[in-house]
Amino acid sequence: IDFSSTLLGKPSHDALIRLQDYELKFLEIIRKTVVGRIEHDRKYANSLSQLANTSIKIENAMYGSPLYNAWKEIAHSLSQTSLCLKKSTDFLQSSTLDKVVALTKDKTALRKYYIEHRERIDHKFVKTIYTELDKKHSNYIKLENDVAQAHKAYDAAMEKVSIFTFAKYRYFPGKLNPMEKAQDKYRKTTMKLHHAHNDYTLQVMEAQLHQHQYRNAVLPELLSGIQEMQVQSVEALKEALHEFLTHSSPCRAELVSAHKEAENAVINIDPNTEYQGFVDSFSTPLEPEAMVTYEAGKGEAAQLAAGEIVLNNLSMQGVEHFLFVSLTERAQGFQDDLEQVQIEIDDLKQTLSNTRRGNSSVHLMSKQLECVSVKRQLTEQENLQHMMQNMHYVVHNAIQKLGDNDPPVGLHLTELDSISTASGSSNFEVKNTMEGAKNFMFNKMKQKMKQFNFKDDNHKSVMNQSKTIREQTWFHGTIPRAESLRLLRQDGDFLLRESNNAKGELGMYRFEGDNFTSILNLISHHYTKREPVTKKTNCLLINPVCKDKWQLSHDDVSRENLGKGNFGEVSKALFIRENIYVAVKTCKEDVDQNTRDKFLEEAKILKGYDHDNIVRLIGVCTDRQPIYIVMEYVSGGDLVKYLRQNADCLLTQHLVQFCHDACRGLAYLEEKKCIHRLKIMTTCISNNIQLNSYFSDWFTLSNHGRTNIPTIIAGRFTTASDVWSFSILSWEIFNCGAQPYPRMTNHTAKEKVEKGYRMPQPDRCPYSYYTEVMQKAWEYDAKLRPRFSELVVTIDRVLRT
Repeated sequence: IDFSSTLLGKPSHDALIRLQDYELKFLEIIRKTVVGRIEHDRKYANSLSQLANTSIKIENAMYGSPLYNAWKEIAHSLSQTSLCLKKSTDFLQSSTLDKVVALTKDKTALRKYYIEHRERIDHKFVKTIYTELDKKHSNYIKLENDVAQAHKAYDAAMEKVSIFTFAKYRYFPGKLNPMEKAQDKYRKTTMKLHHAHNDYTLQVMEAQLHQHQYRNAVLPELLSGIQEMQVQSVEALKEALHEFLTHSSPCRAELVSAHKEAENAVINIDPNTEYQGFVDSFSTPLEPEAMVTYEAGKGEAAQLAAGEIVLNNLSMQGVEHFLFVSLTERAQGFQDDLEQVQIEIDDLKQTLSNTRRGNSSVHLMSKQLECVSVKRQLTEQENLQHMMQNMHYVVHNAIQKLGDNDPPVGLHLTELDSISTASGSSNFEVKNTMEGAKNFMFNKMKQKMKQFNFKDDNHKSVMNQSKTIREQTWFHGTIPRAESLRLLRQDGDFLLRESNNAKGELGMYRFEGDNFTSILNLISHHYTKREPVTKKTNCLLINPVCKDKWQLSHDDVSRENLGKGNFGEVSKALFIRENIYVAVKTCKEDVDQNTRDKFLEEAKILKGYDHDNIVRLIGVCTDRQPIYIVMEYVSGGDLVKYLRQNADCLLTQHLVQFCHDACRGLAYLEEKKCIHRLKIMTTCISNNIQLNSYFSDWFTLSNHGRTNIPTIIAGRFTTASDVWSFSILSWEIFNCGAQPYPRMTNHTAKEKVEKGYRMPQPDRCPYSYYTEVMQKAWEYDAKLRPRFSELVVTIDRVLRT
């Protein structure tokens, strides 16, 4: 690479200056990055130091825990990392940053040196080979013409001369002879011509030599020196970058060593033996079993056999009921529970097996805990079943021992001997018990019927025959098919929507089978009777999907036009339900389905927005055409008219507040991952500036397209392009509604912006706002533009000053 032989031309000179300008910008970016890295690393180091101190604020473990030892190593690793970062930041501050700053100064001086000397030698070159040479040549040509005229005058004088004339001037010496005059003039002009010839000859020689030296010595020497300095600057920057990389690398030996020690301590953790030390230190046996024995009574109970089932005419009914009703039902219930728990265990095992493939142990804890819990339930159910089986066995054996004999008399009383308490009576009591069970089941059935009747009443409330089809809660109007599919989440869900695509004649209505005079009767029949819609699908209408709070009726609003646009109109309307004014955005009836879907999608997005500086959505009317989007109406009007009408009475503080309100709204949209695509100033309305959507897609001003020149260049909208547009909006606000890029076409404005042009600071704009907000938002590189959340903080600071 040789600058002295390759960068001689004027385009190369311009390119070299641009290169030096770029390198100065590059060095400034490097300086900012190094400064930022130093600041962040220092903050990070301080945070790590505090974190390391916090991490060890716990008493020693109760036993020699490998987990605790690993944690101590991790805390030590944090402390070592903090010390290493502090050491690195000090080095970057004292060495690397100083080198970058010094290199920037040297590069600035080198650029100045090159421009001054290049301009000097170029000026001397032009002066020598053009200016001076042209001057000498012009003088030479002039003298040549003068000599020619003098020569003609001399020849004419020679022709007129005579002997008499000669004698006359000879004898009168005081008078000059015309011939001598002409001869003298001819001689003098010829002498001047010869001098001019010599001067011109020498000037040509000087120009030739100067040009040779300029092209072959002077300019190459200058470029050679510049190349040498450029190479040295690259070498210096390389050294600085190497230092920066070395002292900011996460792979530094100190960090790796500290991390490796902590990693080894973690690897040495054995989950199976972690609590061995705890067990060794705190192992204790279970307390002795409680003595559970039968304590015999001393009075009347002393006559009963201790620890045995007593069967007699007094206890027989209770024993039979306990055996056949209580024990049997409970045993069967435990068996069912066991089967259900076993199914749950199998399902959980399968789930755990599938989950382990893509998740860590931490993510499996909840599933494992669920599995452990179900296993515990299984053990408890098995123990309960075993207990019930033992009790059932004891009672059953006692009855089997009795056989077909009548139960003995439990109490001998004379007045009761006449009453038969034999097995026939027992059978009668059992029959009465069965009858009681039947009555019990009948009562349960009656309760079921009551529940069923209540459900029928609920059906009637959902299917209100006194209301029209459009007044039903499950009628959603002209919503898109995709939206209706999204609302139908479970089997049995249903709703009714209006379609504009299906064509046919009005008549009877049916799915399959009977005809009905109205859609309401058709749906009511299938809903209340639980009759399938079609036999093939066996689908039932079970759960009506009702409209949400955003769904309104066309009868709720009374409109008056505000303006028209490409796809519909915006109207001022009275919201009858709350007696307030609202803005109603409509969709033309003749637009295609795709446009209609996008229209409703906008309303769906607005449902999730709730901010003081965003116009609030009130609801959507889809029960008939045209579709309405009902939004908050702000009486202040669009901002451009407000600014122009009140320009004289608005203070700078008011204008900054307008910008602040708009920025807060845009920051909220940025948080919601929404791109506003600010195009015109009427997308803001003046009451504390609220961003709206019902003007942005429907009205167009003459400055359309100029607010977002980066979008014209890049071909797409981004949050960064919104930041640029916000700065244009700020310029318009401080100029009270003036058109941006005045007296420029879109093409001219685009070209000037690409070359670095930015609109000047408005008269009413604070200097801090222009430099910290507008200029930063107009960075050509989108990555360097601030976020709206950062701009809000900056404008807050400007407002307070």
